[in-house]
Amino acid sequence: MTFEDGPYLETALLCERVIEDKGGRVSLINVSDRITVNRAGPGASESMPTVRVDLSAVIGFKAWKARGSHNLIFRPEAPSGLRFAEVKVPLFFEGEDRGARVILQLSLEVSEEGLY
Repeated sequence: MTFEDGPYLETALLCERVIEDKGGRVSLINVSDRITVNRAGPGASESMPTVRVDLSAVIGFKAWKARGSHNLIFRPEAPSGLRFAEVKVPLFFEGEDRGARVILQLSLEVSEEGLY
């Protein structure tokens, strides 16, 4: 199987919360591409405070010619290059317009400025 055969990324986003109904349809609440953490008030420390950020990651694929089992590996990384624990999720593809979607609950201890 080559890259052109799929699977293809359909959805990749972060949001505050995901609601999934019995039919598999999802509602994405407060989709975000940026989280801002500020120092607290006057006289606050010059260093960035450590803050826990709770988010949901939604990652979906369409199979196209892909069939069978594949793995999604999700590796969050801090601006310094420090990696958080990776998550490995098995996916199963039936081909064509069938897809696979993963919803991950993330809780990251953020203590550096920059892009995570």
